[in-house]
Amino acid sequence: MSDPYTTDNSTETVVASVTNVNSQNAISVKLNNKQINFDFNSSTGVVTINNVSLANGNNTVVVSATNSAGSDSDDVVIIYDTMDKPVVNITKPGTNPYTSPADEASIVATVKNVDSKSDIKFTVNGKTSTAFSFVPQLDRFTATVDLSNGNNTVVIVATNAAGSDSDDVLIKYSKPMGGGGAVFDPTDKKPPVVKITKPGTNPYTSPTDEASVVATIKNVDSKSNVKFTVNGKTSTDFSFIPQIDRFTATVDLSNGNNTLVITATNSAGSSSDDVIVKYNKPSLGGKPGAVIPVKTPPTVNITKPGSNPYTSTKEEVTVEAKVNNVDSKSNIKVTLNSKQINGFTFIRQLNLVKVNLDLAEGNNNVVVTATNQDGSDSDDIRIKYNKPLGGTRPGAVITPSTTKKAPTVKITKPGTNPYTSPTDKASIIATITDVDSKNNVALRVNGQRLTSFDYIPQLGRFSATINLKNGNNTVEIIATNGGGTGRDDILIKYTSEQSSNIGSVFTRPGSKSNTSGSKTTPSSTGSKDTGSGRTGGLGKGKNSGNKAPASISGKPVVEVVFPVRLKDRTVRTATADIDVNVKGVAGKSNIQVIVNGKQTPFQYNTRTGQVKSRVNLKRGANKIEVKATNKKGKTEEAINMMRL
Repeated sequence: MSDPYTTDNSTETVVASVTNVNSQNAISVKLNNKQINFDFNSSTGVVTINNVSLANGNNTVVVSATNSAGSDSDDVVIIYDTMDKPVVNITKPGTNPYTSPADEASIVATVKNVDSKSDIKFTVNGKTSTAFSFVPQLDRFTATVDLSNGNNTVVIVATNAAGSDSDDVLIKYSKPMGGGGAVFDPTDKKPPVVKITKPGTNPYTSPTDEASVVATIKNVDSKSNVKFTVNGKTSTDFSFIPQIDRFTATVDLSNGNNTLVITATNSAGSSSDDVIVKYNKPSLGGKPGAVIPVKTPPTVNITKPGSNPYTSTKEEVTVEAKVNNVDSKSNIKVTLNSKQINGFTFIRQLNLVKVNLDLAEGNNNVVVTATNQDGSDSDDIRIKYNKPLGGTRPGAVITPSTTKKAPTVKITKPGTNPYTSPTDKASIIATITDVDSKNNVALRVNGQRLTSFDYIPQLGRFSATINLKNGNNTVEIIATNGGGTGRDDILIKYTSEQSSNIGSVFTRPGSKSNTSGSKTTPSSTGSKDTGSGRTGGLGKGKNSGNKAPASISGKPVVEVVFPVRLKDRTVRTATADIDVNVKGVAGKSNIQVIVNGKQTPFQYNTRTGQVKSRVNLKRGANKIEVKATNKKGKTEEAINMMRL
């Protein structure tokens, strides 16, 4: 049985099997804590709930039954996902058609109602390109395209289960003629735009006698079209890269106010921006022996590659930066195409940051940022990766594919091998290296291949939740690439405990029960796995139930049952259900469920050790912590969820 079950239908039919009750009055059915109508066939024990009206998001259906020997219940979560069709809107260039003064153009678009880059198709002049970035949390698409002489058609298409949408823009580019420079239609020429972006405030007070100046200058073709003055004096000590509209300079400051002005001119007009930078030279006056504190904010300077922008013919590139006035790696942030990179080194003695980066085809933006108590600074570089064309020139040496590293697979959860599971489900997490796609990964459970797992190649992270049979379960993960095969396996033991005296089994919403015509057996006390849920019966005496996992000699054990998969941890709803097993505690008072730093109510089954809670989510990132304590210590598990 799929629990939770996701549907795009506004109504569903739910079927349950209830044994050892003779009357409908002994059964209760609730939808989201409200009683609802149902049909009960006493001869077959089948409960049918027709046309369950679903609210958007999570819906919990609970079936409870009671007789003289005890009571039992079962539940299912139905997620009603009203998916909207995608919406695509190209916001940059701002006009359509657009005439570009350079052979590159920046594309920015808003793409709504899709979850990942794989849901987007980007074409330039009919050719599909993957050289773009997409941040689903911001609905933001960005790309930089190389333009051909003449007309260039750029198309963005987004697709989800509800449909698709697209937007396009026509970009004109006239290649410069020999000797006479570029020839453009004067009506297409726009006046310059100048915007100083660093310093970020105006006026700005500098803690040192030097200041870094960064500006965006649009619609000018060269450095000769830009004039830079410091306190009224013209300076040529600056750089300007027209392809990315970037102006940079470092100026020596005089004591007091310093006025910096940037002016850009073309045939359509001129524009300027200015900033006042204040510098107060430390005074040597005061009491003898007085110490004047001097602020020392960080400075960041990318030194390798040595040019900006930089073109690479290799997919991997090394970036180095000089970072001054920070104490540790935790004060530094490195991003590649807006994604944070943690795998860098910082050598404090040399003030050196070094990182090896895997580039996407096309343009890549690398930013190094440093922060301390006195401020922050950053530097960036644009690296263009030109993927080599097929074939080789005469005499070229082709590197054999056998030089590629074989994959490695390491199962990290469960943490012991063999492992004994307290429930009939187990969470599997593994680290896989040198594999680019889920298609190169295989999961086998008891010899059977399963496809219900997630693999994120950028993180090398494999995750899955599997159903366990009674006894020993062998789990094997196999990864393959051109260099070979890697694998890891684990043995998971599960012993099913005697089920509760009344069992209720859900079948998949909308399906028919296979129990029609069956007779109840009052003396039945066991349980059988029907393949679609749990069944059980009432015998004489007390309801035995599922016993809580036995206390262990060590610290508590906390295992997340749901959500485990990455896709289950990204939701659009304001609430989410969590299901966790806790073993080795005396009672509910030894357990805490904390959502974004605040304790939240939860249900705890002392017999099974199951912790359930429906938690409220804020938009963006949410952290859910489950903590368990006993005399031996404390164990906690964190569930990170994203609400879109």
